[in-house]
Amino acid sequence: MGLKVTSGPTVKSVLLDTYPNAFTRHPHLLSVVNERSAKRKQAFLCIDGDVMLKSMPKSVCRFDEVVRIVRNRLMSSIATAALTVVVFDEPDAVPEAKKEEQQRRDAGKGGSAGVACSSDIMPATWTDFYTLEQLRASTSVRQIAECRASRMRLYDAVIMEVLPELSATLARWGKKRGRNESGGQEPDDEPCGGAIIFDGIDHRGASRGAEEVREAGIVSSDEAVGRLFVREHAIGEGDLKLPAVRLRHAALVAAGSIPPHVMASPTSDAPHLALCVTIDSDAYPIELIRHGTHGAAGGVHLALYERSMEKDKPGSYLVCSVGMLHQKILERTWGISRASTLALTDQRATMTMFAAAWSLCGCDFIHPFGMRVRQAENAVLTVLRGREARRALDAIATVWSDSSAAPAAATATASELVEAPAVKILQHIAELTSREMRSASECKRVREATLTRVGDPGDAVLLRAYWVASYWNEVLHRNAAAFGFGLSSA
Repeated sequence: MGLKVTSGPTVKSVLLDTYPNAFTRHPHLLSVVNERSAKRKQAFLCIDGDVMLKSMPKSVCRFDEVVRIVRNRLMSSIATAALTVVVFDEPDAVPEAKKEEQQRRDAGKGGSAGVACSSDIMPATWTDFYTLEQLRASTSVRQIAECRASRMRLYDAVIMEVLPELSATLARWGKKRGRNESGGQEPDDEPCGGAIIFDGIDHRGASRGAEEVREAGIVSSDEAVGRLFVREHAIGEGDLKLPAVRLRHAALVAAGSIPPHVMASPTSDAPHLALCVTIDSDAYPIELIRHGTHGAAGGVHLALYERSMEKDKPGSYLVCSVGMLHQKILERTWGISRASTLALTDQRATMTMFAAAWSLCGCDFIHPFGMRVRQAENAVLTVLRGREARRALDAIATVWSDSSAAPAAATATASELVEAPAVKILQHIAELTSREMRSASECKRVREATLTRVGDPGDAVLLRAYWVASYWNEVLHRNAAAFGFGLSSA
C-alpha cells in the first residue's frame, strides 16, 4: 500500500515537484533500458509479484486467463532484462504489526473471513485447501486472489504453470548469439539466455496436500542461479524483499558469481542497470535508506506503475534514479560541498529522518491525521540546518543501532521508549510541522484541531513512527505492543 495522506500532496508528488531531474516517465520497461543505453544482457529486473497478480483486469475470472496474462507479462520482462527476479510476500514471516494493518484493511473491505462461492466448485468458504482441478474449474479466481487465506496457493499454482514455458524460452535464447545493429553477428558476444527466479513460491503449486504446510522458497529457470539467491532468514514483505534481492544481486556481481550465460559482466562502459518494479510508494524511503547505507553499491532505478486517469489509455512507469534523488536531497539539506563528504552513517540518518517524517504523514502503520508532507520536510530541514543537527543525527541513528543514550528497544516498555532520543526528535519534528502548516498558504483551511493534533500526535503515533523507521532500516522489533500497536489512537 505504501505512503498515504488524507489531504495535500503525496510524498511521491512532492518529490517529483522538488527533484524533477531524478524522474522520467516511460510507456514500458524496455524504454527505460533503451534510454540508459543498456542492453538486455546488462539489465537486472526485480518485480513485486503480489502487485503483478493483484492487478488483473476485472473481467478475469478463470485460472487459465490469469496464467495467460502472467505468462505474457513475464515474457515481456525476460525480453527486457537478462535476469529477472519476481518476489512475493511470505505471510508466515510478516511481523505482527503488519498483520494488524492487514486485518484492519481486510475488515474495511469485508474480506477477512473468506469469500462464499458455489459449493460444487469449491468449499463454501475460501481457504488454502483446494486442488488444481478445482482451481481450473473455478470461475471465481478473482475472489480467491482477494482473500488472504486462499491467495498464496493460487500464486504458487500460477507460477508453476508458467515456469516451464519461460524456462524453455530462455534456454532457446541462450543458444543464439547476439546480433549487432546491422543484423550481423557480434564476435565477442557470447550467448546470454538469462534466467528468471521466483522468490517466495512453493514449488508444489496447488498440488500440495490439504494438510501440508506451505514452504515458500526459490524456484528458478536455472537451479544453480536460483540457489545463489537463497537466504538464511525469511522476509515477510515484498516491499523489503525488493531491496534485499537487489543488494544480493549487486554482491554476486561484485564477486563475479553471476555466470556469463545469465548476465554479461559489467564494465565501466557497460555497467549493469538495476530496475525495481512496484506500485508501493514506501519504496522511496526504503530505497533511499538503503542507498544511504550501502552507497553507490545500492544504486537502483525505481519504476512505479501508474494507471492512466483517462479511459482506455494505457498506464506508464514513473522511473526514479534513486542515486540522483538521494544526492539531490543531501545537497538541498547540507549544501553541495558538505553533501559530497558526508559520512555514510550521516547519509543514512538524514534519509531516515525524512522517512520517519513521511511515515507520520501516513503509511501502512500510521493512519493519516492531517500532517502535510511538504511542511514535514521543511521541519526536517529546519532541524538538520540548525545548531542541534549533530544531536538530531545521533538520535535518529538509534533506531537501527544500540546506544547508551537510548533504551534497548527490543525489550523496552512503552514508558521507557517515549523517553528515547529518537522519539524526542520525532516529537520536535511534529511541533515544527505544525508551525510550518500554520504559516503555509496551502494550509490556511486546515482546522485548528488538526493543527493541534499534528503538533502533538501522541505517544502511540510517535512510537509507531520509531518502529517504522527501524523496520525500514532492517531492524524488526517484535515487541509490537510497546510501540503503540494494538491501540486505536494510532
